[in-house]
Amino acid sequence: MKQNCTLIFDVGKTNIKLVVVDNQGSQLDIVRKKNKSVYRKPYLSIDIDAIWQWFIKSVRQFSQKYQIEAISISTHGATAAFVDLEGDELLLPVMDYEFDDYPSEISEYNSFRPPFNESFSPSLPAGLNLGKQLFWQLKMLDEKKKKKATLLFYPNYWSWRLSGIATTEMTSIGCHTDLWDHRANDFSNLVENIDITNMLPEIVSGFKPIGEIKPEIAQLMGLPDRCQIYPGVHDSNAAYIPYLHTDINSPPTVISSGTWAIIMSPQTPLHILDEKKDMLANIDVLGHPICTARYMGGREFDTICSLTGSSVKDECNEEDIDDIFSSSVMAFPTFAMGCGPYSNIEGKIIGHPKNGKALATVYSALMLDRLLTSLQSRNNIIVEGSFAKNKLLCSVLAALRPKQKIYINSNVSGIVGGCFLLTQWQNNNNKESMTIAKPFRSASLSKYVTEWNEKHSKS
Repeated sequence: MKQNCTLIFDVGKTNIKLVVVDNQGSQLDIVRKKNKSVYRKPYLSIDIDAIWQWFIKSVRQFSQKYQIEAISISTHGATAAFVDLEGDELLLPVMDYEFDDYPSEISEYNSFRPPFNESFSPSLPAGLNLGKQLFWQLKMLDEKKKKKATLLFYPNYWSWRLSGIATTEMTSIGCHTDLWDHRANDFSNLVENIDITNMLPEIVSGFKPIGEIKPEIAQLMGLPDRCQIYPGVHDSNAAYIPYLHTDINSPPTVISSGTWAIIMSPQTPLHILDEKKDMLANIDVLGHPICTARYMGGREFDTICSLTGSSVKDECNEEDIDDIFSSSVMAFPTFAMGCGPYSNIEGKIIGHPKNGKALATVYSALMLDRLLTSLQSRNNIIVEGSFAKNKLLCSVLAALRPKQKIYINSNVSGIVGGCFLLTQWQNNNNKESMTIAKPFRSASLSKYVTEWNEKHSKS
């Protein structure tokens, strides 16, 4: 007899994963693919067809081994789809938020945006403010198509493909979209200003299934007709779900890491946020605002390795880290221009590291420390995702934050754990197992940090 399982569909900006977990949330199986975009005039777009075909093929294979009873979805933010529900089709390609070749008239969008002290959504480059994408895309729809159009946030697009039920879920609304007024706890005036009010489906809870899988999809993939589909959530917010009920100095600050390093600090008041430092408010699955600071942590880590002739797969030990401190080799932000607290400063490296991965590790810890300070984080910290696999990074961060304990969750990603917990909400089946990072010890660390701060302040 096949084991009853849950399937997690995790659509990240860099990688896409399908993860099978058992009824305790333990990982049984996983497949991955790179997330590649394609140019479909007039903009770079998500390759929806390629993702869907890979999804079908992968689920077919899983269904031969597992009894998949539920599908829970997470995706990256700043992405949405205009669909014709009756025609069961996209009205426009799904835009890639990294596309940046907007027409000159897009500048008028700024007059439609709500102020930061309402949306807590900073003005971001390319299409990272979803409202900017929508403002331009609406100009491509004639009146007939506008009347047909339903606007689905990216996670809800995939749940619609699977269930045929259109929904809106909170975590994607407040993800630097310009579409939500956090103080009023309601849609911002942008929604009315660009006339999309009637395009948005009903807001639903992320931890309640919206319905069963469509029979024809179930048959195509070999899934049971009773397979429950959940509406889907924004990935960084999914990563916070496992800690909503944690016993660790609640509420903890969480560092969710992948392409982006997202620091979520629910104890931070909204007025602390600084739009010039890429700080913003997200919404958790319960509808509460979470103060957030971020930078492209994973991408910058890769870039520093590449610039120093190293690889993220290289070995790196304590001696390599200590050599960075003692030799005063330093990296300064930013290596992903337009993002993070130093978005307009071009990154630079001083000196020649023996181990480039060690330099990237130290740089990442320093950046995380800066962002934690900007959020006035005082509670304990949980690191999950790719940075949780780098124990030395966590150890250096622990040395930089001696008044806070750094917990490492390296069993499964917080995203996968969060998506699973959405399907087990009433059971509160959270049994996260975490270790505490030991502070890195180096006689040169204190001097290095002082020198890094001084040089960085002058750059």
